[in-house]
Amino acid sequence: MMIRSPYAFLLICLCAAMQMATAQTDGGKYHETAESIRKEIWGWDRPEFARRSAPAEHAKYSKVVLARRLDVSADSKKKIAWRGLGLTPYRELSLMEVLREAVQLNDQSAVSEYSEISYTQLERRSGFLMDRTTVIYLGIKVIKPNGETREINADDIVLTTDLKKRKEAKIAVPDLQSGDIVDFFVAKQTNMSQLEEIPPYLFLFYDEVPILHCSMHFEVGKKYAVEYRSYNGAPEFKTAKGEDNDNVLDIVKENIPAAEGSNLWTAPFRQLPMVRLNILLGNKGLLASRLNARTPGELYKNQPSEEYLEDKLRRIANRRSGSRLVFTMGKTSGDYLKQVRKNKNKMSQDSLVRELFYIFRFDTFLDQTKSKDIQKLLEMPSIQLDENLVSFFLGEFFKSEEVDGYMVYSTLNRGPRMNEILSSDDLHNIIMVRGGLDAPFYGFGSVFTTPAYLPYYFEGAKRALIVNTRGLSETNIKKFEKSFIDLPASQAYENGRVEKMDVSLSSDPSLLEIKRKSILRGHYKSEEQQRLILFEDYYDAERKYFNDPKTLIEKLSDGRKTKKFAEELESAFAEAREKNKESFLEEARSFFDEEIKEIKNYKVDNMGVRHTNPDLVFSAELKLDGLVKRAGSSYIIDIGKLQGGQLSLEGDQRKRTLDVYAPFSRSLQYDIHFAIPEGYSVEGLDALNKRVENAAGSFACEATSAGQSIILKVQKSYNHAFEPASNWKDMLAFIDAAKEWSNARIVLKKNG
Repeated sequence: MMIRSPYAFLLICLCAAMQMATAQTDGGKYHETAESIRKEIWGWDRPEFARRSAPAEHAKYSKVVLARRLDVSADSKKKIAWRGLGLTPYRELSLMEVLREAVQLNDQSAVSEYSEISYTQLERRSGFLMDRTTVIYLGIKVIKPNGETREINADDIVLTTDLKKRKEAKIAVPDLQSGDIVDFFVAKQTNMSQLEEIPPYLFLFYDEVPILHCSMHFEVGKKYAVEYRSYNGAPEFKTAKGEDNDNVLDIVKENIPAAEGSNLWTAPFRQLPMVRLNILLGNKGLLASRLNARTPGELYKNQPSEEYLEDKLRRIANRRSGSRLVFTMGKTSGDYLKQVRKNKNKMSQDSLVRELFYIFRFDTFLDQTKSKDIQKLLEMPSIQLDENLVSFFLGEFFKSEEVDGYMVYSTLNRGPRMNEILSSDDLHNIIMVRGGLDAPFYGFGSVFTTPAYLPYYFEGAKRALIVNTRGLSETNIKKFEKSFIDLPASQAYENGRVEKMDVSLSSDPSLLEIKRKSILRGHYKSEEQQRLILFEDYYDAERKYFNDPKTLIEKLSDGRKTKKFAEELESAFAEAREKNKESFLEEARSFFDEEIKEIKNYKVDNMGVRHTNPDLVFSAELKLDGLVKRAGSSYIIDIGKLQGGQLSLEGDQRKRTLDVYAPFSRSLQYDIHFAIPEGYSVEGLDALNKRVENAAGSFACEATSAGQSIILKVQKSYNHAFEPASNWKDMLAFIDAAKEWSNARIVLKKNG
């Protein structure tokens, strides 16, 4: 397993974009350094790590964190290396990060969690003046209740990945028992050129279990600036100057109670205590003001958001610098664009912008006639977009076609508030088109995004910043015009899932046969579009809208240099279509949370990628196991399970002091027609009727019969994405009702 503690995993991965580097290392040197580091860290004179028990009142928790500490040292020195045509001076950063944690294990769940630890041992990357080496060292001790201490042998690691530029390892922690203490550290040593960024630090002063002692310590060399901010009542740093005029920052917090329920529908940046910190390359030279650079050695506490907005806008200016941005398009989208340009004076503003959007989407993601990467094509539907970058180029494309598009910057609705950001990366952008459009916002959550779509994570944002970046050649950010807007939020009915099912007993009466059609709307679509839609089908459907008569395979087959690639791609498309069955099976299993014995006639009926037909619709025929039980000559049907898995809240989860930040408001509807077998009648139908409704949401089931059929109409609604904690009881009412109804049964009784 990977350590589930957010802090341990933080230091192992520290940042999703962690760079790799090139320096050489060997096993002997690694073990020598590892022993030196272990000796130093195990020798810390810190009383919190000498603690050997938690207070008795914490025994109800799966584990208790006795001590947790993040210790970071960052400094740099001048170096000279042979780069290109000569010797080049540069600065190399030496960065040491240590996370140490001592945890008392109170039950078998915690024992299982810590019985195996996985981590990255080595990462490397190289480039001109951008070398970086990261090596990670691990130390683990187990302290038994009788005081016996056993250190896990670091040589017992198993390399799960052993490559020149990346090594992944895991280590077993054997013979753990309830009552043991696991004292472990992860030390990450990085050497890199100063041109690279240090990943930001996020340290949480909460957990779902108690923390008895929590501390942070930073020593940062005078060549670097430091920015930091404490959130939601987290402690503040005590700051001082070190011997070499470096900055020293410390935080200590004791007896942090468990933040139970903090992993369900929360916005940690807005609700829970945490500290964020950036270590930045300082600059006070001629380019400092142009780069909006921070001053070396300076400490910046709670920087105003305008600083980070300026960083963001300078990126736009830098992209535009040098020459005017020119869009070059493939033949299919290029030919269609020419027709749009000819006819645009006859088109409404809405129609024009939609057409331009579709052209941009096709050219960016689907027009892959020059691609030679088969895997890239197959994975295109599920790629993770750099939404900010895609939105930027969409806006620039609109401008190139004389459409008045503005950038809208906002934090995500579960991210930091606008006045509490600590990085330009906290600001995300979409495009707003002015000119009387019904729906002026254009986001890009996936390759299937339709025009006038506002991603759910932007909804309801207050005082989002509108920036008119003016013409394509404008690089002076002082000329950009700014204003503010509150972004709208969608209604529950706009984000819907409708399940239509015709259900009957199979020829094997232990199974249910289901003919199922699923209709997904709004924010519900994206995940299943990425899972179920094949690139070949998406391309084929869209090229027809652009009046292109040839499939991608036919186009490639026409070229002398691409004919062989076309054959390989055709084979890959056929294989992907065969594997598509597993995607439909995976979706059905995740929805019903039951065993699927058979699936056939599965297909996507409508992709939901055009505003004229926006719903994702897919269908399949299934045989479902586990819902039928025989009782003599009668059958008991777990009819309530047909609504799929339901949220179950138990114990302390039912208590809530935090406001609710759900992803989006949403509604679910199940239209179920159950065929009663000949010679049988149904009992228990009236008990299926149920209704719970309040301001927060609702659950209702209406059960009727017609001839030899039972007709069930089940509806559930979460009316708002945000609910104050005072409405938690209302939410529990309909959540509990849906969970209770999932246990509903009917009896098919043999007549006579």
